[in-house]
Amino acid sequence: MAKEEVPAFDPWKRESYSESTGLIDDVDVSILSLKYGQTDYQGKQPLTTALLMSFKDEEGKVYNEIYSIGAAGNKRFKPSKDGENLVNKDGSPAGGTLNLKSKAAMLVGSFLDAGASFRKTSGGGQPATDDPSKVKVHVGKHKGIELRELTEESITSLIEHWLPKARAEVKQTADDKRLINGLTWYQTKFKADEEAQVKLEEDDLPY
Repeated sequence: MAKEEVPAFDPWKRESYSESTGLIDDVDVSILSLKYGQTDYQGKQPLTTALLMSFKDEEGKVYNEIYSIGAAGNKRFKPSKDGENLVNKDGSPAGGTLNLKSKAAMLVGSFLDAGASFRKTSGGGQPATDDPSKVKVHVGKHKGIELRELTEESITSLIEHWLPKARAEVKQTADDKRLINGLTWYQTKFKADEEAQVKLEEDDLPY
């Protein structure tokens, strides 16, 4: 019976990394895949472990990027079979962290600093950057707070006062676009909830 792989540490937790310098800034992309794997940099280097990311920009162009885990990381870790974690090469139990200045650490750190979270899906571990309730407000008195932590009244105020102006702006930052998407989702949700409540009340009529 094959020995069960034990992750060396959780690579999708903020405490696994130092404060990042950030490698991705003010761009909007859709992440298609983010897993640990092995590459030889197109035959230019010996086989090495790295964080492999595929993403698509707003124009639909797909990019494949490689983020090194560093020389020390390669001596100690290898990818798990599913690519979701790193495991110790010697089979020892969990423990250790990546080189805090490695490109892989800085990449994941930049996501987490931007408010992204990571979840496990049926297709493997993928970054959950698509949860609109976790978008952080970057304007006004609620700056730095996730939408899900605000009252419905506060979210509605942003929808009524900030959203129309932001949509009309020719140049929108990545933060603007994230908040626009989050508020639009809540706007649709509130409307659906209201319609469902009306239907419920109609169904309760005695005729």
